[in-house]
Amino acid sequence: MELLHVAIKVTDISTDGGFHLPSAAQIYEQLSPLFVWDHAVAITFWIVFYAIEAVAILAILREYPDDKQASKVIKSTPTLPKRLLPWKLGNLRTQLHALLTGKALQGARQGAAPMAYRGGAGATLERPRTAPSSSGSSSAGTAVLERPRPTAEPPKPSASGSASAPTAEPKAKPAPKPAPKEGCRDDAGCLGQVRGGSLNASLRKAAGLRPGQLDPGSPLVGGKTGVSPKESLSSKREKELADRKAYLQNFWYAAAISDKITSKPTKVDILSRTVTIWRGEDGQVHCLDNVCPHRGAPLSNGWTKSKGGKSCVVCPYHGWAFNGEGSLEEVPSQNADVAFPKRPLVNSYPVEERGGFVWLFFGAKGLPAAERPPIPVVPELEDPNWRAVYGEMEFDCPHWSVFENALDMAHIHYLHDGSFGNQDKPVINDMKVTRDTWGVQANFHIHNKPVSPLWNWTAVPAVPVEARAMLPSTSYVKITLAGGVQMITFVNTVPIDEHRAINRFCLIRNFALNPIFDGYTRKSMIKILGEDKAMIELLKPEQLLNEVSLEADKPQIAFRKLRQEWIDMGYGVQPDTTAKHSGSLKVDL
Repeated sequence: MELLHVAIKVTDISTDGGFHLPSAAQIYEQLSPLFVWDHAVAITFWIVFYAIEAVAILAILREYPDDKQASKVIKSTPTLPKRLLPWKLGNLRTQLHALLTGKALQGARQGAAPMAYRGGAGATLERPRTAPSSSGSSSAGTAVLERPRPTAEPPKPSASGSASAPTAEPKAKPAPKPAPKEGCRDDAGCLGQVRGGSLNASLRKAAGLRPGQLDPGSPLVGGKTGVSPKESLSSKREKELADRKAYLQNFWYAAAISDKITSKPTKVDILSRTVTIWRGEDGQVHCLDNVCPHRGAPLSNGWTKSKGGKSCVVCPYHGWAFNGEGSLEEVPSQNADVAFPKRPLVNSYPVEERGGFVWLFFGAKGLPAAERPPIPVVPELEDPNWRAVYGEMEFDCPHWSVFENALDMAHIHYLHDGSFGNQDKPVINDMKVTRDTWGVQANFHIHNKPVSPLWNWTAVPAVPVEARAMLPSTSYVKITLAGGVQMITFVNTVPIDEHRAINRFCLIRNFALNPIFDGYTRKSMIKILGEDKAMIELLKPEQLLNEVSLEADKPQIAFRKLRQEWIDMGYGVQPDTTAKHSGSLKVDL
């Protein structure tokens, strides 16, 4: 308005006595100095107030990544410009808004809408939508694995899980309390610690919390809450076990041994899904979901062919051919002049061959290759001075129990006493554990015993061991014996589903490189894993309220902490997320 006022005055001067372009001196001469400075000050303050408003809005946008939620918070935030706005002008603004939009303005004068509580681990407060959004409902039975946020922000609630905002009517009924989630002990939605402070009085009252009563989900629960420490510990244990069974998305998994992948489609059960893998005529490996989008036939029962210079897998039911990107290349039952969809109809997975394994990337395909975690391979796998022997073994138990066994150094003297273990000297010496972004490393010494008298020439007083655990679930254990003899067990523990896992392994040696010894080496590795399997499948960690760990368990504990950090950043996917849905698994934003 100030700028418009000045413009009108300048126009009056320009048209006085005929149109002419006045100079700055003429404008200044016609307008009194007080008038000019009055407008200059007004415009300056307008710019300052705008800057204050912009800073406040930017701060809210950083705090609330969801645009709709941020917009509601911005409108209800009483910033300085809003406080300085005269009451009558505020009313005028409200009336103009209602006139133009037909809706009452929900601004600072009305105050912010009450925040709805979203429970569970890492719970936050959020402002409810004024009405259910039809766009918020997802397709039934579709799982989405998104690229995780860089911070430990909880996922957005679904439309069905959002609380309803109170209406403007004076006799409106209060929003109903959210239904208790599975595993919760109350009807307040499994209340947890709220970022930025405790629940306000109205939310605490709605949650049924008495004054001075702590949140039942807090690890600090005491005598005032009516919840016993044992119940609190049980709740913590339930979350710990749930996080432990989760799959890590945006990581590489050993989906197959390279030598087993040929031009014939191979069915692979992995991460509660089923995929088909095949090798094209150019040697390139491809991987698709195993379900044909036409009528759901298994693609792994079909065959491969080249079509348009691309290697395709052919559905055995109707002969539809899909290339490595999941796009339809041929429909035999249609005439050539009849069009069919050219977009990808079957989900494809990025795959790479490294170190004798086919690695499948489980996560967001839109994540640039340079930003993906490294494939957990080691130089010895691709070094001609080492000999690697490969194999597989399935386990009827969760993958995390199988993997943690590889980091358990104390069990070897008892579970493998018949081979290289030594119960007479079971102490693990000089344990040192370090970690980085992608894994954990432990260095220590053990006193093993030779497998047979033929190995006496390799005996050393204490065997130096280097053990590594690499995300998501790859282990590397290297021992060094006399005469420079070194052996490495390299094991990839891959989830089949929530209750089964498979070890895709290789035993690497730097001696006796002739393939004639491969059979003996493989047999020895299978014997060791068989001893592990017999015990691991008997473990019942879910029956423990708490696990007791000591000095020898440092590698396991360090890896658990590292993995939990990734889980807390949003990289964890529960098995039922990939198992309980229809159609191809959508793994991108």
